[in-house]
Amino acid sequence: MESENHHLAGNTNILFKVYHQSIRGPRGKVQEFTTSLFPERPHILSLIEHVDKDDEIDMTSIENYDLGSKFCRQVLKYGCACILIH
Repeated sequence: MESENHHLAGNTNILFKVYHQSIRGPRGKVQEFTTSLFPERPHILSLIEHVDKDDEIDMTSIENYDLGSKFCRQVLKYGCACILIH
Protein backbone atom coordinates (compact mmCIF):
# COMPACT_ATOMS: atom_id res chain seq x y z
CA MET A 1 0.00 0.00 0.00
CA GLU A 2 2.82 2.40 0.83
CA SER A 3 4.45 2.00 -2.60
CA GLU A 4 1.06 2.58 -4.27
CA ASN A 5 0.56 5.85 -2.34
CA HIS A 6 4.08 6.96 -3.16
CA HIS A 7 3.43 6.28 -6.86
CA LEU A 8 0.20 8.33 -6.83
CA ALA A 9 1.81 11.21 -4.94
CA GLY A 10 4.44 11.52 -7.65
CA ASN A 11 1.93 11.61 -10.52
CA THR A 12 1.46 15.25 -11.54
CA ASN A 13 -1.07 14.36 -14.26
CA ILE A 14 -3.90 13.79 -11.77
CA LEU A 15 -5.95 16.98 -11.52
CA PHE A 16 -8.53 17.60 -8.82
CA LYS A 17 -10.61 20.71 -9.41
CA VAL A 18 -12.56 22.59 -6.77
CA TYR A 19 -14.79 25.56 -7.59
CA HIS A 20 -15.93 27.94 -4.86
CA GLN A 21 -18.65 30.52 -5.49
CA SER A 22 -20.88 32.78 -3.48
CA ILE A 23 -24.38 32.97 -4.92
CA ARG A 24 -27.34 34.93 -3.59
CA GLY A 25 -29.93 32.18 -3.63
CA PRO A 26 -30.05 29.44 -6.25
CA ARG A 27 -33.55 30.14 -7.59
CA GLY A 28 -33.45 30.78 -11.32
CA LYS A 29 -29.64 30.79 -11.44
CA VAL A 30 -28.78 27.12 -11.81
CA GLN A 31 -28.74 27.09 -15.63
CA GLU A 32 -26.59 30.23 -15.82
CA PHE A 33 -24.26 28.90 -13.15
CA THR A 34 -23.78 25.45 -14.72
CA THR A 35 -23.11 27.00 -18.13
CA SER A 36 -20.17 28.86 -16.62
CA LEU A 37 -18.61 25.55 -15.50
CA PHE A 38 -18.10 24.19 -19.02
CA PRO A 39 -16.11 22.82 -20.75
CA GLU A 40 -14.31 21.33 -17.74
CA ARG A 41 -16.49 20.52 -14.77
CA PRO A 42 -14.85 20.68 -11.36
CA HIS A 43 -14.97 17.60 -9.14
CA ILE A 44 -16.21 19.62 -6.15
CA LEU A 45 -18.50 22.65 -6.00
CA SER A 46 -18.37 24.67 -2.81
CA LEU A 47 -21.25 27.12 -2.71
CA ILE A 48 -22.01 29.80 -0.16
CA GLU A 49 -25.65 30.71 -0.45
CA HIS A 50 -27.53 33.61 1.02
CA VAL A 51 -30.81 31.80 1.47
CA ASP A 52 -33.40 31.88 4.17
CA LYS A 53 -33.94 28.13 4.63
CA ASP A 54 -31.90 24.99 4.15
CA ASP A 55 -34.91 23.48 2.31
CA GLU A 56 -33.88 25.67 -0.60
CA ILE A 57 -30.53 23.86 -0.77
CA ASP A 58 -32.29 20.48 -0.74
CA MET A 59 -34.47 21.55 -3.67
CA THR A 60 -31.54 22.84 -5.71
CA SER A 61 -30.45 20.30 -8.29
CA ILE A 62 -27.36 20.65 -10.44
CA GLU A 63 -27.01 18.03 -13.17
CA ASN A 64 -24.26 15.46 -12.56
CA TYR A 65 -23.68 16.66 -8.98
CA ASP A 66 -24.82 15.16 -5.68
CA LEU A 67 -25.16 17.03 -2.41
CA GLY A 68 -22.27 15.87 -0.25
CA SER A 69 -22.77 18.12 2.74
CA LYS A 70 -24.58 21.26 3.83
CA PHE A 71 -24.70 23.63 6.75
CA CYS A 72 -27.14 26.43 7.52
CA ARG A 73 -26.78 28.53 10.60
CA GLN A 74 -29.78 28.44 12.88
CA VAL A 75 -29.36 31.70 14.80
CA LEU A 76 -29.01 34.33 12.08
CA LYS A 77 -30.75 34.44 8.72
CA TYR A 78 -29.16 34.05 5.30
CA GLY A 79 -26.17 31.84 5.77
CA CYS A 80 -25.83 28.41 4.18
CA ALA A 81 -22.99 26.50 2.59
CA CYS A 82 -23.04 23.31 0.59
CA ILE A 83 -20.60 20.97 -1.08
CA LEU A 84 -21.63 19.23 -4.29
CA ILE A 85 -19.69 16.27 -5.67
CA HIS A 86 -19.35 15.30 -9.34
